[in-house]
Amino acid sequence: MKKKRIVPILALIMLATTVSVVKLRRSSNYGDSPRSFAVKDTASITKVFLSDKSGNNITVTRNAGGIWMVNDSFPAQRDMINRLLKVIYSVEVKSRVAKTAYNTIIKDLAASSTKCEIYLNHDDEPVKVYYVGSHTADALGTFMILDGAEVPFITEIPGFNGYLTPWYPTNLSDWKNRVVFEYPQDRIATIKLEYPSQPQHSFRLDISSNGSKLSPVEASNTQSILLDSVSTMNYLIHFKSLPFETEASLLKEEQKDSILQQRPLAVIQVIDAGGKESKVLLYPMPLTENAVVKEDSLGQPLEYDLDRMFGYLYPTGKWVVVQHYTFDPVLRRFGELARSNQKR
Repeated sequence: MKKKRIVPILALIMLATTVSVVKLRRSSNYGDSPRSFAVKDTASITKVFLSDKSGNNITVTRNAGGIWMVNDSFPAQRDMINRLLKVIYSVEVKSRVAKTAYNTIIKDLAASSTKCEIYLNHDDEPVKVYYVGSHTADALGTFMILDGAEVPFITEIPGFNGYLTPWYPTNLSDWKNRVVFEYPQDRIATIKLEYPSQPQHSFRLDISSNGSKLSPVEASNTQSILLDSVSTMNYLIHFKSLPFETEASLLKEEQKDSILQQRPLAVIQVIDAGGKESKVLLYPMPLTENAVVKEDSLGQPLEYDLDRMFGYLYPTGKWVVVQHYTFDPVLRRFGELARSNQKR
């Protein structure tokens, strides 16, 4: 008789335990503590989904080649994905939200947070889901709550003085890779640099396993020079990642047409080992109110920005703003490259 009673009791205990475990898993994201937002195994992360209350959705997925793609459309900006993975790995709870602020923070999270879903090893179910809200009054903490939990927390990255909301961007343009050229040295076959107003400085650099040949573009100059490997490497390294500052989104169509009628300052063309071509045409950028330098040394107003240029990208047709600081190292002249070779 006693044995018959024990069996149902044990069954009830096991059932209650199972229900408790399931509830715990749901409320704490697959067995983690309700205070745990971080995912330490970032090497296994294959997808992150971000969604805000304005309807913006971003899905970054790591493909078989290890490239992070945004919405299956274009490669993610490297700095952006690195920063996202850093916050996913490093985020920690700083403190609980004060009881007096609880209702306000819950309402704010419900109204204006960003949802973050983290997936490992191409699984269909996320390993972690939480909501990222606004910052604390001192801007040194960020309100977050785990999916299914009832208690929000103030989070931080130890050692970082700031809040984390911008580390979960849902604006599509923020994710675009801001590069004009992105070539490993062994993928470049030819670089052609032309100065339409000064053709005597234009050149063509052909790279091969037998050496690199520097040739003038001007028909009257038949001089040709073999560049040593060090000179070639020092020049090609700039093309590993040559970024633009921003897209020239404010340019109207008539302005673009007008600029294209002008003679460019320079034209840089790169042909890769597979014969694929990319090119940028650089044009002077009229002075704007955001320009740092607006007058010359005599106090006369400048017509063009000394720090920035417009760039027209081929074959995409995109207009961008580039900085002299990043492009001047590649805007070399035929004689300069020839002399750098002769010095060695």
